[in-house]
Amino acid sequence: MFAEKIRAALDKIKKAVFIDEDEINAIIKDIQRALLSADVSLELVLEISKKLKEEAKKKLAPGESRQKLLLKKTYELLKEIIGEEAIISKEVKKILLLGLYGSGKTTTVAKLANYFLKRGKTVAVITADIYRPAAYEQLLQLTKKLNVKVYAPRENESLEEFLNKTLNSAREDIIILDSAGRSSVDKELLQELKLISEIFNPDLKILILSADIGQVAQKQIKAFNEATKIDGVILTKMDSSAKAGGALAACKLANAKIYFITTGERINDIEEFNPDAYLQRVLGIPDLNTLIKKISQTAEISDIEKLKSFEDFNFEIFQHQLKMSQNLGPLQKVAELLGISNLPPELLQLSEQKFKKYNAIINSMTKQERKKPEILNKSRILRIAKGSGTTEQEVRELIANFKRIKKVFCKLKGFDESQISEQKMKNLLTKFKPKKIKFKI
Repeated sequence: MFAEKIRAALDKIKKAVFIDEDEINAIIKDIQRALLSADVSLELVLEISKKLKEEAKKKLAPGESRQKLLLKKTYELLKEIIGEEAIISKEVKKILLLGLYGSGKTTTVAKLANYFLKRGKTVAVITADIYRPAAYEQLLQLTKKLNVKVYAPRENESLEEFLNKTLNSAREDIIILDSAGRSSVDKELLQELKLISEIFNPDLKILILSADIGQVAQKQIKAFNEATKIDGVILTKMDSSAKAGGALAACKLANAKIYFITTGERINDIEEFNPDAYLQRVLGIPDLNTLIKKISQTAEISDIEKLKSFEDFNFEIFQHQLKMSQNLGPLQKVAELLGISNLPPELLQLSEQKFKKYNAIINSMTKQERKKPEILNKSRILRIAKGSGTTEQEVRELIANFKRIKKVFCKLKGFDESQISEQKMKNLLTKFKPKKIKFKI
C-alpha cells in the first residue's frame, strides 16, 4: 500500500538519531519506492528526489532540525503532486459529464445528483446515449430512490432534437448530462461532443477518470481536451486503487482540476476533493472534517448524540458505531478518516451477516453487561451465546474485538477538529500520532 510505505519512510526520518548522506539516500529510496508503487511517473519521482536532496544539504537555521526540514519538504512535494482544491461555483447550472467505458461515469451521475440534492437543489439528469438502450434503464435504476427527473431520447429521435426539446422543458436547479461512452476517443465521439457542447452549452465539463488507470489519465485528459476543453475531472475508485497517485499526478501535470473523488459503490460515496484531507489520510492523520460531513449527511441525530457522550466506551456505544458504519460505509473508510491503521481485519470488512450476529450478541446482554463489559465472565458468556443463537467462541471474538477498538477509540476521545488546520497539520508531521487527542463531533 502506497500510504503505508510513505508513512514508513517518513517515520524513518522522524526516528533517525543522526541524518547523514547515507541515511538521506536510504530515506529517499524508500520514498521513491512508495511513489513508484502508486504509479507516479519516474520523471516526477526523480524530480522529487532531486528537490529532497537539495533540501537535505541546506544549512540549518539556529534551532532547526534536519528531521523537521525533510518532513516539511516531503509534505510540500506530496501536496504538489496532489494539486489544488477545486470548488464548483454557485452559478453552475448545467454540467456535462464525459468519459470512456469502464470509468464509472453513469454511476457517478447518480452520486453527483445525490450530492446536489443533499444541498437543497432540484436535479434533472439527461442521458444522451442514443446507442445503448439500457443506458436509460441503468440511470433509472441508479436514481430510483432519489427525487430526480430522468430524460432520455425516444426511439429514432435524433440527439439534436432530443436535447433541444429537453432543455426547453427542464426547469431544475442543476441539470447533469451523461454523454455516451466510448472505448476510445474517436472522430465520431469528437463530432458528438461538439454538437452536445453547442446545444447544451454547459457551465462545467467534467471528465470521469478511473483512478486505477494511473499515468494513462494524462493521455485521456489530453484527448478529451482536444475534443472539447474540459474544466476538470472526477476520479472514481479511489477506495481501492494502488495507482491513485499516478492518476493524481497525471491530473496535476495536465493542469486538470479534481472536483470530486468517489470511494465506493454506495450513493453517498462521493466527496469534494480536498488535497489536505487526502494527504492527511495518506499520512495517517485524522481527517475529522470529512468524517463529520459524512456523519451529518447519513447518520441519525440520536446516533451523533450517542457518540458525543462516550465518556465510558461500552457495548452500547460500540453497537451505535456499528450501526453508523452501515450508513457511512465499511469501517475501513471510517478508520482511514480517523488516521487509524491497526483495527482488526474482521472489523474493517464487517459483513452484513457478521453485523447481525454481533448485534444479536449485544442485544442478548443485560443493560448492566452492556454498560460494564468488565463483568462478563464464563457463565455470562455462555448465557449470552445461548440467548443470541451464537457460539461461545463468537461471543469471545466480539469481546476481543471490542477491547481492541476501545483501546484505539479512547485515544481519540475528545479530538478537537480545529487541530487539523493546515499549519497545525504540518506541525503534526513531526508526531504523526497526536498525544492529547479529543474526539469531538
